[in-house]
Amino acid sequence: MARINAGYLANGIARAFLTGMSETDKQTPTAKVGMGSLLITVMAASLAAVAITGGGFFYMMRSGKMVAAAQTKPAAPVEEHKPAKTHPVALDPMLVNLADAGGHAYLKIAVTLLVQDPETKEKPKEEAEAKGKEKDAGPAASARDAILTVVTAKTSEQLLASEGKEQLKHAIAANVTKRVPEFKVSEVLFTDFLVQR
Repeated sequence: MARINAGYLANGIARAFLTGMSETDKQTPTAKVGMGSLLITVMAASLAAVAITGGGFFYMMRSGKMVAAAQTKPAAPVEEHKPAKTHPVALDPMLVNLADAGGHAYLKIAVTLLVQDPETKEKPKEEAEAKGKEKDAGPAASARDAILTVVTAKTSEQLLASEGKEQLKHAIAANVTKRVPEFKVSEVLFTDFLVQR
């Protein structure tokens, strides 16, 4: 075997490489990037990423969108506020004279009250039904009287105004709840409403 000179081999590889390159490749010098400048670039990018992450974390903490684990307290049991159960109390239709001058205007109205159920402990069914039958006539008659008191004070102009019915509903609910403690009115519904002048 023949001994190959290392210098001769390196020269041959360099010539083979240079002859395979085009003229434009020979004219553009290759930039040598030093290890120091590469290290500085990587460090600057890392520092920028840490700064952005830290800034985002600081913003989230200050705005209250993120709570630190040390600051959190065990959550107190939250009581669910369930809406009160209601039942409808439909009153018989009423024909009422209104407070217009001349006394010729009247209102035909049918009202249903949504009344909150009383919060009582479980009672035997027979006892509850017996008490319910005894009390039905009294509160319903008092509720009708409270409604008549409110309606007869209104004029046809007030009732036919854009907010007239809503104001009447609020006035009826307040007056019935005040005068009939058994009825805690949550809503007033008109099932019939006719104004005649």
